Amino acid sequence: MAALVGLFALVLALLAPASPAAAHADLESSDPADGAVLAASPAVIKLVFSEAVTPVPGAFRLFGSAGELPQPDATATGATVSVRPAGDATGRLLLAYRVISGDGHPVSGTLSFTVGTDTGGAPVGPQASADDPAVGWLTGALTSAQYAGLLLGVGLLIFGGWVARTPVLPARRGRPGCSPSRRLRRWSRSPRCAARGLASAIRAGSRPSSRARCSRSGWSSSRAPRGGCAARSPPSWRWWRSPRPCWWGTR
Repeated sequence: MAALVGLFALVLALLAPASPAAAHADLESSDPADGAVLAASPAVIKLVFSEAVTPVPGAFRLFGSAGELPQPDATATGATVSVRPAGDATGRLLLAYRVISGDGHPVSGTLSFTVGTDTGGAPVGPQASADDPAVGWLTGALTSAQYAGLLLGVGLLIFGGWVARTPVLPARRGRPGCSPSRRLRRWSRSPRCAARGLASAIRAGSRPSSRARCSRSGWSSSRAPRGGCAARSPPSWRWWRSPRPCWWGTR
């Protein structure tokens, strides 16, 4: 019982909502900050997350008013990701990024800043939205499958450790040859067996052999082995145990 209680506590702990320490990585700060205006193009763009992350190769893209710029290089050191643009760019810029947090969940976002004078042209690129819906749907499906597998495994453990070990009483079986239909047939044959014994005694004038007369009907004497139906059924020849009448053996 203690093992089952501990198992249920483990399941509840796994299914409980994640604490802030176990949540997905979040962008805490950046250099330059979102919406900042710079006099010159930065050599390095730093992104600081709430936990250690891994950059997704090819997922860091830089966009300007004329379209997508050469792909920058991104490296991570713990929770800090350093992005180095391939060249100098001016105007409004948009950096799209995607990293993998410690729990395997992808985190993506955008960072917008302006270099030099703002010409009024908006950068052509992805919108500053949250995670990709397709990625979010796939992550939710995988998480649901993981929880379903966990619950299935716990159910199998409970069944194997508790239900399967419950003692099952053996089914009561009748003795061989003692089915209800066979008993009914034997009881129906008892009057005929008694009549045959009586008729045989009257014709032969001697004591009939009940074992010989009634063997085909399934009857036996009281000396038959105990355990069968015959031992429980009333013998049909017990009435011959009475003393012989005075007319016995006369014609």
